[in-house]
Formats: sequence, structure tokens, C-alpha cells
Amino acid sequence: MPYKPIPPNSETYSQAIEAFISLGETRSPSLDFPPLPEAERQRLKLEKLEIQSYPQADVLIGQVINKTIDITTPAGRQKFVTDWQAQCPNLPIPCVPDTNGDWTKGKYWYLKQLAQGKIITNLSDRKDDKGNPIENIPATPRFGQDKILYYDNSFIEEDWDTLDLTDPTKKKMQTVISPLLQEFLGPQQIGVVSIKREDIDNALWDGDPANRKPTAKHQQILTSLGLNPTQYEFRCIRQDEYARASTSQNWGQKNLATNFDHYFEDGVHNGLYGGYRTVGGPSYVTSTSYGFPSVNLSVRLVLSRKQI
Repeated sequence: MPYKPIPPNSETYSQAIEAFISLGETRSPSLDFPPLPEAERQRLKLEKLEIQSYPQADVLIGQVINKTIDITTPAGRQKFVTDWQAQCPNLPIPCVPDTNGDWTKGKYWYLKQLAQGKIITNLSDRKDDKGNPIENIPATPRFGQDKILYYDNSFIEEDWDTLDLTDPTKKKMQTVISPLLQEFLGPQQIGVVSIKREDIDNALWDGDPANRKPTAKHQQILTSLGLNPTQYEFRCIRQDEYARASTSQNWGQKNLATNFDHYFEDGVHNGLYGGYRTVGGPSYVTSTSYGFPSVNLSVRLVLSRKQI
């Protein structure tokens, strides 16, 4: 059975979740990716990455979203963690349980926000033709999809305060050059941290990111790689992709966070991020102000088939 994405125009959040749960393990791989022009790929420092699927992870998260597992209770947390460890033993779990086994403690923020429908794809408030507010578009993880990505390989994760050996007055993450980020943000962009999520989105998207309409510059870069802008896109890496690739890429092992695709909505829309070692590494997910740059928050763009 072919993969059918969750309908973005579902009338209610519950309908979207029912569609998500019904997929179960039927999602097919999205591995088709044409060869990229080698010179341009190397110039932009794009590295190919194949990511394994974990369909059962989607099922477990679906049970949190539809509240079959109540992640706000100690019993629900214990069941989720126990089931995840049994069914997805090699995959970082999207929460940080208490190390002493106290199920009243730990970091379950991301799962709780998923269950409340507050992890979303749209940045702007949505309204109908009459100007009345309508529901946001839920952003559910996609652990169940095999993936081929090309990721920005211009830097290796380092602690945010690691000094640049060529200039000890500066931090390494503030001086590294990403040709891809310079293409999007301009040649003046030095470093891969202290970049506002607002600036990232403005460089990537024409209008609301949920519409997946690339800017003229975005289209130009895709075209230079021989790709159709209606089928492929650059974007922030998703949390599920980061977690699945973390072992092979050694991500989430340093005191450096990474911007994730999608947003948290609670009156205002904030960007998602995670991966900071001392608070959970690849299991840690939280949000930050949309217009706030941080010296310990990095940007790693990926190239993928367009998300629906």
C-alpha cells in the first residue's frame, strides 16, 4: 500500500491523527533522489545520508497523540518508555526520563505538546474566508519513512564554547563557514550559530512555511542542483531525522543545539530545537523565541523531497 500523507486540510486535529494512526507500518520508502552535479554538491558541502525507518516509533507516538497512552501520568510515561525501549531499542527516545526511575520527573515536553496539538507546521494564524480562526496544521513525526537526505556537512558538532584554534578570541561555531548558509543568507554570514529562526524562514520560504513555497533564491539553488523546486526543498532538519541519524553522525553528543523544522504554538509561534548533550542530547526537544539568536543554537539545513 503506498504512503498517503496526513491530509493537511483535515477539518479537525483528531481526524488528522486518525489518518496518521491508520497508516501504521504502511509508509513506503522515499528513497528516490536523482544524482546531483558533483561539482555543485561539493561546493555546497552536501553529504548524502540514508536514514532507516522505525515504523513502530510512529505507532507509539500516535498512541500518545490520541491519548491511548497518557503521557502526563507516571503510568503513561512508564508504558511509553518501556514500549519504546523494547520496540525501538537503537533509536533515541523523544523524551528524557528521570535517571532514577521516578516517573513523576523527567522531560516529556515534546510528547505533551504533540498530544495537545501544539506542534504545528504553520507559522501564521490560520483563518477561513470569513476571517474566523481555524485550527493549526499538526506536525507529526515521520519515523516510519526511510529517507535519503543531503545535509550541510560544512561543520562537525562541537561544544558551543569551543575556541577557534586559529583565533582563540572567537568560538569555533561562530567562525566556521557554511557555503550553503552563505548562499541563502549572503556572503556576510559567518558561523552556523546566532542566526534567528525568522531569518532562516525568510531565506527559505515565500510566505508561511506550511505552504512550502520556496523563495526565488531557494528555487535558484535547487535548479543549480538539477532539481525541480516543486518536488525538492531545503529546510531545517526534522527531529525524527536528527534522532535517527544521531548515532551514525555523532549528533547530540556536544553542548550545541540544532534548529528543527516546525513550530510550537502557545499564543505565539516559536521554533523547535534540540540535541543539547547535557539536557538529553538527541532525545531533548524544546522551543525558543522565533526572533531570538543564540550562540549555542546551530543551523543545519537538509535537502529532501518536498514535505506534504
